Amino acid sequence: MISKYRLATVKGKETAQIVLDQTPFYAESGGQVGDKGRLTVGGEQLNVFDTKKENNEIIHFVERLPKDVNGEVAAQVDENLRSETLKNHSATHLLHLALRNTLGTHVEQKGSLVAPDRLRFDFSHFEKVTDEQIHAIEVQVREMISKDLAADIREMPIAEAKELGAMALFGEKYGDQVRVVQFGPSIELCGGTHVHRSSEIGGFALLSESSIASGIRRIEALTGKAYQTYVDERLGQLDAIEAELGHPKDSVASVAKLQADLKKASKLLEELADREKGQFKKDLAAKVSRSGGISAVTSLVTDMEGKAVKDAVYGLTLEHSDLLAIVVGEFEDKPYIVVGVSKELVNTIGMDASKLIRELAVHIDGGGGGQKFLAMAGGKNKEGLRRALAHADDIVKDQAS
Repeated sequence: MISKYRLATVKGKETAQIVLDQTPFYAESGGQVGDKGRLTVGGEQLNVFDTKKENNEIIHFVERLPKDVNGEVAAQVDENLRSETLKNHSATHLLHLALRNTLGTHVEQKGSLVAPDRLRFDFSHFEKVTDEQIHAIEVQVREMISKDLAADIREMPIAEAKELGAMALFGEKYGDQVRVVQFGPSIELCGGTHVHRSSEIGGFALLSESSIASGIRRIEALTGKAYQTYVDERLGQLDAIEAELGHPKDSVASVAKLQADLKKASKLLEELADREKGQFKKDLAAKVSRSGGISAVTSLVTDMEGKAVKDAVYGLTLEHSDLLAIVVGEFEDKPYIVVGVSKELVNTIGMDASKLIRELAVHIDGGGGGQKFLAMAGGKNKEGLRRALAHADDIVKDQAS
């Protein structure tokens, strides 16, 4: 029966909260999320989307109150979600033990999340967990799962639990009588739900390890159906990779050879790019002419990456004390403009490449910036490159007069 109820607004949406005289629902506690499921009240079904504890009462969160709050109640937990959640909870205990075995007994739980789709475990540790240690932790957890350890869950005085070596969990308050959950060598104080045997966990995959605060690390992992989905996806990716490689006998060796070949090809491309950049610089230098009191060059290039042009222009300004260089170009259908000014021109007559680039960038519907002696802009309209080049020629004439 419904013993209490109230309406509440959560994130701007009105919901209802119901307390029953008795319930099979587990309320959020110790990192384990609350159960979801269904209440049938006087024949009317209500979806329970969360369960929490408040003042020692279990509160069922539903979207609305039933029409008959005095009606007979049937409570049904979503067993699929509960099943996956308890697999993750039991795996959290095994993970805790494996961490202490691998990293040291200084490891203590500092927080956790036990949900149907994953588990998250925060713990004290002073440095990043290495790949070798992660592998060792995974192996230990999987071994405990495969040993089909029976869950031994008992109520006992806290003094007896401490003598047994049970570990207390972060953030939990315990009375004189406590609940002890044991899977072989794993012994912890815990009020959550668990599998009957460790083999029911089904598998364990450690997804990530990271730092969340000074001296606090976080591990995320999968078990149960989520683990199986993860394995299936990884195997599918491996099949796809091997198909791309032509199904070699040794995929690892094949990938290593590809990486070596790619490294050689990348080095060759760099050498070719350096040659191209050097030749472009020579060609650009050949076009430099005196105009008034300065040296100047403008040019249009295609199929040359903007950074290479920028490097060449900068190198040319270092070789001339009075050079203004403006190059407009495109690479892979993307227009760009580069302006280079010899530093002596910046210092003597106040020429500013960053100002000039803003004038020119409007022609290619772009923007950019840089320093007084070197600036670059990218844009969207390559049709404006000819106009930008004409504008560049006008700038040269203005600066020379």
